[in-house]
Amino acid sequence: MLPTYYQMPYPVYHQVVTLDPSPSFRWCPRKMPMNWNLIQEVDVDAIVKNMDIDSLEYLVQHIAFANLNNSDAQRFGSTETLKAFKLLQLGVEYLTHLKRPLPTQPDSSDLRKALSDAQMRIEELENLLYQSELKREKAESSANIYKRRFNTLRNQFNEAEANADDGEVIGIDKNSAKVNDAYDDVRKELDQMRALVDERGRTLSQRAESWNLRQQAEMNRPPPKNVTSKDIASLFVQPDEYKKSLKSKPKHRFIGQKENAVVK
Repeated sequence: MLPTYYQMPYPVYHQVVTLDPSPSFRWCPRKMPMNWNLIQEVDVDAIVKNMDIDSLEYLVQHIAFANLNNSDAQRFGSTETLKAFKLLQLGVEYLTHLKRPLPTQPDSSDLRKALSDAQMRIEELENLLYQSELKREKAESSANIYKRRFNTLRNQFNEAEANADDGEVIGIDKNSAKVNDAYDDVRKELDQMRALVDERGRTLSQRAESWNLRQQAEMNRPPPKNVTSKDIASLFVQPDEYKKSLKSKPKHRFIGQKENAVVK
């Protein structure tokens, strides 16, 4: 009787991962002959040393999609080796179908631009939210004012009906002989509401103006200057050497021309 690890296709400790085939996957027909001369000339050590991925992909594609004829099958020596090679061909073909490009690392400038756009959008939404809250407060204030007016007029109307027989005039104080404004409380509350609305409006205008200035400054900001190796080296120049270099240079170009003219 054969041992257990010979009877099973895989040992117990070997976990086999199975993948469901893609519904759009189909086996490709193999019509290209195998080029054994190309494989014979391949330097495997050079591919490993130089990490020549392009050559490796070209060779793998050629081997995986090559058609094996009878003469090619005789090179493997046994049927089991030929079957193993064909299984490897099918595996490479399926893995090639599953291959996806790796995501590229985004540039830091793109991230900064996206962050700036998101921050500007947040400020814009905050301004819109503030405007909606201000409109809601205006509506509530107007509703309260109209309610107070209605109650005041209704009370005056009731008092007028009650005192109609006495001949009293509503709004006249008999002792002081001065006209009493029935809308005095309403007018005071209305003035307070107007002052509050004006203050909120000024605050909103200031925030909108600052946001526009910030956006305009962001748009007019010059691009960053490219720092060269010469600029970096100039930072480490000693002050004495820098002064000597300035003294060695002529101040004006025409001074040297005059001296040459005198020598002549």
